[in-house]
Amino acid sequence: MKKVKALFLVALILTLVGCQTATQPEESPVAEVPVVEEPAVDVGYTEGSQAPDFTLTGLDGKSYSLSDYRGKPVQLVFWAVSCVYCMMELPELQEHYQADAGYEILALNATFQDGVDTVRESVDELGLSFPILLLETSEDINVARDYNVSGIPHNVFINKDGIIEKVQIGATSGKEAIGILNELAK
Repeated sequence: MKKVKALFLVALILTLVGCQTATQPEESPVAEVPVVEEPAVDVGYTEGSQAPDFTLTGLDGKSYSLSDYRGKPVQLVFWAVSCVYCMMELPELQEHYQADAGYEILALNATFQDGVDTVRESVDELGLSFPILLLETSEDINVARDYNVSGIPHNVFINKDGIIEKVQIGATSGKEAIGILNELAK
């Protein structure tokens, strides 16, 4: 009798389980493809990091944002008039610079130290045609902090996707800088 009751219970359980699975909706025969997301790149000042975005006023009075240059390589040059190496580097960059070459140079001046009139005189004297951005206010100076500028000249080369490719503390030759930018433009 115990065996019959046990068999009856097993049969009942199997029937109930079978009924439950029969009423569940069928799964789609197409397997779902997992979505693979690219890992986010951290914003920072080191090679391989996403370059921190900024908006600054230029010597020409226009507003410049780094994000406006997405799609083309950019060289950031942090400089000051009182920096001998900066004043040697900038004319070399100008000598090799071509405004329509598929890259951009943005020269960020320590205007809080130099003053706008001194910057304007120096830029005119050197014949610089690339954008000169002004670091005048404490908020502007945060841009230098975001790029960990501790000495000048400080050069940051950014690729088309906004990723920092190279950081060079100290002067770079114009030929070398433009070579890097042309390589990043490919």
